Amino acid sequence: MKLKYWALCLSCCFYGNLSYTQIYTAGETYFSDQQYIEFQTGNFPLIISAPHGGILKPEEIPDRDCSGCVYTRDTRTQELARFLAEAIQEEIGCFPHLVINRLHRSKLDANRDLMEASDSNEETAPYWEAYHDWIKLARDSVTKYFGKGLFLDIHGHGHNIQRVEIGYLLSGSTLRRNDFDLDNGAFADQSSIRSLAGGLEQNLSFSELIRGDDSFGTLLEDRSYPSVPSVIDLSPSSGDSYFSGGFNTRTYGSIEEGKIDAIQLEFNFQGVRDSDSNVKKVAEELAEVVLVYLKKHYFSDLSSNSCMLSTNTTSSFNEPKVNIYPNPNQGVWMLRFPKTFPASGQGSIRLVSMQGQVVLSQTFQQPIKEWQVQRADLSPGIYVLQMLEGTEVYTRKVVIGK
Repeated sequence: MKLKYWALCLSCCFYGNLSYTQIYTAGETYFSDQQYIEFQTGNFPLIISAPHGGILKPEEIPDRDCSGCVYTRDTRTQELARFLAEAIQEEIGCFPHLVINRLHRSKLDANRDLMEASDSNEETAPYWEAYHDWIKLARDSVTKYFGKGLFLDIHGHGHNIQRVEIGYLLSGSTLRRNDFDLDNGAFADQSSIRSLAGGLEQNLSFSELIRGDDSFGTLLEDRSYPSVPSVIDLSPSSGDSYFSGGFNTRTYGSIEEGKIDAIQLEFNFQGVRDSDSNVKKVAEELAEVVLVYLKKHYFSDLSSNSCMLSTNTTSSFNEPKVNIYPNPNQGVWMLRFPKTFPASGQGSIRLVSMQGQVVLSQTFQQPIKEWQVQRADLSPGIYVLQMLEGTEVYTRKVVIGK
């Protein structure tokens, strides 16, 4: 069963042939025009964002050329975000919301305001709007169905100290204050977890929340990932490079209003993002941290039924338009359609890699009930299956293993 969500009427038509008002199905992946922005709809009170991990450099989009702008990508962070979402789904059976910028940072910086993000290039603006409209859609959905939730912005840093930097919009100098000052100042109200700090049922102080035993950094430390702030590393030392949070953390956290808190996670390179195998391992352990954190601070009854936590709303469900068996597979699988595809007229099916490459394409002139795919030559990884019929695009995730 998969939960439907009605989308907001968005400000610009970045969906190509899709209509402004759209039904989103939990667990399915949707794309902006040209597939530059990717969105997986969730039914769980978690939003994952990866603004700087894209690799696409289309010639039709001008390069950013602004004074002081950063153009380097955060290596393997979009992969980390995808693996994290997948690990949570496998662990608890619910889908987090996932938004990924697939454009290289030299084309679009999705963690900046529109002017800096696009360098005022009008060709880029629709993709910035697509990225942020989908985050807003996810935020509104979490608020409606769960009342509160968490937004994680996934980044990678190149600082000398190999540790995870946890960003709550608190500067290094603020974190270097003692616990008494942190607890008795206005710092909780200046943080991206303002809502959580103001509504804790565990009677934790603010300093305990950001660097105590149950803080996000300490939960990572418990799994042998050095982190700051945490109970082991209370604050960055004076002179240390440290990212405290950016545009997304400020925009989608609870610093000003709402019940969605935000944390920027800046992952070091060595032992974390230096290989695909390390990224997958980190994502699996990060999923455990996220679920423990949500249970400790948000939903004590977190369980496999958490995608149904909202009992005061009526949810509708739809049947899948295609069954993929087996999934995961080793490049050979069967598509079975509950109803013939295409129902009328011409339709086509494409398989697209996470790098945007079309690795399989087939056009159908006559309706079919099933279709076997045999592509054992494909590299292991996550692919997106697209079924196109008229103006409709339906997507499913395909996982190819070794």
